[in-house]
Amino acid sequence: MAWPKRPTTIIEFTCGSCGKLTSRPKHGLGKGRFCSRRCSARYGSLVRERTGRVEVPCSGCGYPFLKWRNDASKSVLHFHNRVCRRTYYQTNATGIGLLRDQVWDRDGGKCVDCGGVRYLETHHVQGRTNRLDNLILVCKKCHVARHIILNGGRRWNAGRPA
Repeated sequence: MAWPKRPTTIIEFTCGSCGKLTSRPKHGLGKGRFCSRRCSARYGSLVRERTGRVEVPCSGCGYPFLKWRNDASKSVLHFHNRVCRRTYYQTNATGIGLLRDQVWDRDGGKCVDCGGVRYLETHHVQGRTNRLDNLILVCKKCHVARHIILNGGRRWNAGRPA
């Protein structure tokens, strides 16, 4: 016994490329956005042209490299590798890297509490101001201990680090 045929539903739509009003059977063609394969291919090439790659200079070293057009328009700074990004931020943009190095040199590369040299982090003594006199170098274990002491036995203060 043969399966009964389902009735064919005809849909009308406007082509996404040329704007021509056309109709097609609904099944098997998805949304039916284009009137022909040529229009579909033309639309695809327009999208690729709009969102293609452009050449931008690296903000760290000036080396030109290709980046997607929509990514290139999102930011002013572009880096072609991690080394350039790290070097740029340690020397130019925010000064946080230089400040961290100054704290490291001042504290001798050791935890101020236990003298450890592994897993070192900078800790804000009071508030969150990034001044040299407000930052100290502590290991991860002592950093957690300081926060527990500051927060009365709780590890973190109301859901955010203190």
